[in-house]
Amino acid sequence: MSITWRAAVAGMEAGMALCAALNLAYFLHRAVSVEPLSRRAAAFVLALISFGAMVESGFVILALGDSAGDSVFGSAGWLPRAAGDLRRDGVYFGACPEGDFRAVRGGMA
Repeated sequence: MSITWRAAVAGMEAGMALCAALNLAYFLHRAVSVEPLSRRAAAFVLALISFGAMVESGFVILALGDSAGDSVFGSAGWLPRAAGDLRRDGVYFGACPEGDFRAVRGGMA
């Protein structure tokens, strides 16, 4: 399985955008709540910062397209294989006793 650096960066940026969206929702909720004005103002500023981080991640993902204008996620055929590998490896590592990875590495710990 070959993952290009563009796809890896796009995946990390997508995760960052998701976290920023969750932070934005939380801070907007706090900004309209019945807390003191100073806390609502701080929550609003943090919501603006989260919005900026989300927009920045979006621009980075869009900028990662190749010169032909293709999207990074347009050829994401590797994604189902990566999810299957992660699921398989997660189940395998979860079955190992804690700290004992010799069986996984072929006897080299």
